[in-house]
Amino acid sequence: APIVVGAAVLAGARFARWFWWCFWAGMAFAFGFVVWLIAQSIFDLGTLCPWCMVTWAVTIPSFYAVTIHLLRSGVAPVPARVRKAAAGLMAWVPLMAILSYAVVVLLAQVQLNALPNIFQTIFG
Repeated sequence: APIVVGAAVLAGARFARWFWWCFWAGMAFAFGFVVWLIAQSIFDLGTLCPWCMVTWAVTIPSFYAVTIHLLRSGVAPVPARVRKAAAGLMAWVPLMAILSYAVVVLLAQVQLNALPNIFQTIFG
């Protein structure tokens, strides 16, 4: 769905307010589910699944981008100063995602001592 919505927006489609709220709710659910999966992977399963990490890598910045879009486009009923501040936040999505990934790496390192295993796998 995010790929289809993104392509439609790039093609010039305009969506109703209710659609954006439903789309954001789906992204919020996906983000919450990914956070739960991260916790399950690190603290319960004791391993990092490469396919899961691909999902995490896509869902986290997508949630941030959709949330900022709702704030800056006027879909979310926020004051004008918040809308103006959100207008410049889209450029910060990559940094917010990298910081989120850093938290996951830190948790994995503390709990699983994952970095030596990753480096050994990469560099043999």
